[in-house]
Amino acid sequence: MKNIFKMFGNLTRDYRKQVSKQQYTVPLVIIAIITIIGLSMTACGEDDSNSSNKGGSIKVEQLPEFPSGSNPAESKADAEAILAELRKTRIIESIDEEIWSVIRENTNGGYYIGHENYSFSNRSLPDGSVRVSASYSENETNTGGFKKLYEYYNEEERNKIQFNKGDRSSEIYNENYRAELIKVKTEDGVTILKGSIFEEKYNNSSTKTVSTAGIYRTFRTDYSYSGKYQNIYAFTVTTTSGSVKVILDMISEGSGVGNNVLYYSDEEDDVGTWTETGEKFPGSLKVFGSNNVLLIDYRIVDWASYDTALYMINYDPYTLNPADAIPLTINSIEEGDTSEDSVVLYSINVTSGTKYHLWWWWWDIGHTYVRVRGYYSDGNVFFDTDNWRERLDAISSYSFTAASTGTVYIMVYPQRGRGGDFSIVYNTSGNRPAMSVSAAPFRANSGSIQNKMNAGVLRYNKR
Repeated sequence: MKNIFKMFGNLTRDYRKQVSKQQYTVPLVIIAIITIIGLSMTACGEDDSNSSNKGGSIKVEQLPEFPSGSNPAESKADAEAILAELRKTRIIESIDEEIWSVIRENTNGGYYIGHENYSFSNRSLPDGSVRVSASYSENETNTGGFKKLYEYYNEEERNKIQFNKGDRSSEIYNENYRAELIKVKTEDGVTILKGSIFEEKYNNSSTKTVSTAGIYRTFRTDYSYSGKYQNIYAFTVTTTSGSVKVILDMISEGSGVGNNVLYYSDEEDDVGTWTETGEKFPGSLKVFGSNNVLLIDYRIVDWASYDTALYMINYDPYTLNPADAIPLTINSIEEGDTSEDSVVLYSINVTSGTKYHLWWWWWDIGHTYVRVRGYYSDGNVFFDTDNWRERLDAISSYSFTAASTGTVYIMVYPQRGRGGDFSIVYNTSGNRPAMSVSAAPFRANSGSIQNKMNAGVLRYNKR
C-alpha cells in the first residue's frame, strides 16, 4: 500500500465528522514521508542559487515594515536569537486558535468538519485580532455499501456491511482560509505586527470503485486521487532581541491510481498495485532581517522538513534528552505510562537502508491520551502524531527507512495534558507482533481505514 493514497484519498466523511476543530495544537500537516535525510539551513552569502530573497507566493515586500526602534536582525545569529524567543511563546498557536474560532462562529458546523458547506469574507470576533475569509465545500456520492459505511464508526458493525463489485464512492473537498492580523498581537514580550498573513488551501478529489466484493475487512477497490495543499505563514515579529520578517510557504501535491487494493488493512497488502506521480514539495522557511536581507533559508522537501520548519517558529514544551532514553529491543514489547508532567523516551539503533516499523497502543479504551514523536539523533523531529490528520486508533503505527546508521529517538507524551498507560514495539519485518498483554484488556484496531505500514499517514491540523 502506498503513502499518498492516505494523504488525499481517504479524507472521507467518517474522519471529517469525528475530528474536533479544537483537538489539535499545531497547524495543518497532511502526510509524513519519513526518510532519515540531511537538511540544510543556509545563511545569506552561502550557495543559494535556487532561493529568492523575495519569498514564495507572498513577497517580503508585502510584510509589515519593521517598527521604528525595533532593531532589525543583521545576521543569521541575530535571526536565530529572535526565533528562539518566538518559540518560547504560544503566540502562533494563539493566532491559529482565533482563526478557527472565527470560522466556528460563522458556520453551523460547530466543532466538527463536514457538516456544511460555507463561504464568508472578512469576519472577525468582537475585539479580535484576526480578520478571516474562509470557504469549505464537500461533494460526495456513494452507492451500495458505501452508503452505509459512514453511518457506523464501530468495526464490528461495519463488518456486517456487504460491498458488491461496482459499488462506488466519489469525493471532492475544498477547504481554504486567509487570515490577516487587524491589530498587533503580543504575548510574553513577543509581538506579531498588524498586516501579517496566515493562509491555508486544501483541495482533493478521489474515486473508489469496488473491484472485489467482500465485507469491510476484505473488499478491494480501484482507486484514483489527486490533491494539493498549501500553507503560508507570513509575518513580522519583534522581540527583546530584535525583529525579523518570516515567510513559511509550502505546497504539497500528488496523484495516483490504485488497482484492486484493500480498503481497510492494518497489515501489508501484497495483492493491490499502485501507480503514483510522486509527491512534490516546493517550499521553504525564509527569515529576513535589516533591509529585507535573507538571513535564513530552510528548504522544505518533505513532511519531515516541514515539521522541522514548524518547530523553528512554534512553541514546543518538550525537550529531547538522549540520556533519558530507554533502548528498545526488536520485537520486544515495552510498557509505560505518561502523565501531565511526564514523557517517556525510547531509542532505536538503526542501520542505513533498513526499513523500521513501529507500533503503539494504549489501554484506556475509547480514549487517545498519548501522542508519539520521532527525533533524529541531531534533535530534529521527523514525525509527530499531534499533527496527524486522522483520529488515532487503538493500535497506531509508523514506518521509516534509515538513510544513515545511528540512533533515532521515540518520545511518548501526553495529549492535551492527559496521559495514560501504553505499550510500544518495533521490528524490521513489517509483521505486527501479537499485542495481547495480561496487564490490561486489549481492543482491536477499530478506526484505521488503511494500512499504516508504509511511509505515510494521514494527518490533521488543529481543529
